Amino acid sequence: MGIQHHHIRTADAPMADLAPAEILQWALAHRDVLLRQRPDMEAFQSEIDRLLIHSGGDAGNRMAVLEILMEAHLMTLHGHLAKLLTILE
Repeated sequence: MGIQHHHIRTADAPMADLAPAEILQWALAHRDVLLRQRPDMEAFQSEIDRLLIHSGGDAGNRMAVLEILMEAHLMTLHGHLAKLLTILE
């Protein structure tokens, strides 16, 4: 299951050559494919969407929100890995 690239060129043109609207369209299409392949990620995507609505639309704020979300999930993963190491010892 792949994404059809009709007018959005990614393999033959760098993303910098694309208009912002084309990059957004490409990213949203890839996100939709990922969510169809990994429905377990829908809750995480909903959390991202909810937080980004309140980020003021500023790119810096959006990146800060994403950084916080990623850090929180990494800390959770770290806790699970620590428990696993304890079990394996």
